[in-house]
Amino acid sequence: MHETARSILSRTGATGSDAIAIANLDLRLAKAVVLYRTAIIDGRASERELVCFRQMLEDRVGVAPDELDLYEQMAIEAGLCSDGYLSYLRMLKSMDLESRQEVVRMMCEIAVQDCVLHEAEIGLLEQAAALLCVRLGEDCDGAFLTRPGCC
Repeated sequence: MHETARSILSRTGATGSDAIAIANLDLRLAKAVVLYRTAIIDGRASERELVCFRQMLEDRVGVAPDELDLYEQMAIEAGLCSDGYLSYLRMLKSMDLESRQEVVRMMCEIAVQDCVLHEAEIGLLEQAAALLCVRLGEDCDGAFLTRPGCC
């Protein structure tokens, strides 16, 4: 995982002297990896899931529009790493409770974009919620699938 992170940091131009920028990059990358994993966990990422993923990166994770392609590629590469998704999910444990809850809510929103909660998605959401010490809320139950705009 460390080699992947070094490779990613070198592409962003971040330097070792800017610890705050690197910490923010790490958290944004961790969120991107976790959200991308949510989109692909059922074996395929629907167009709606990918659009939602990219929109969340920009609107809620703080990725600039000109960085979206880079973050998507970094999320794909990081997900292929042997330590993979769980290492990035563990990075998010350092955030405050509200931020951890927001990550799980975003995961839920991506998972229901195709209007079906697959068993793999449910397992991933349960695992993430447990690891981040948050409870799955109503956002992730079946009623969430009936929200306006879904199917």
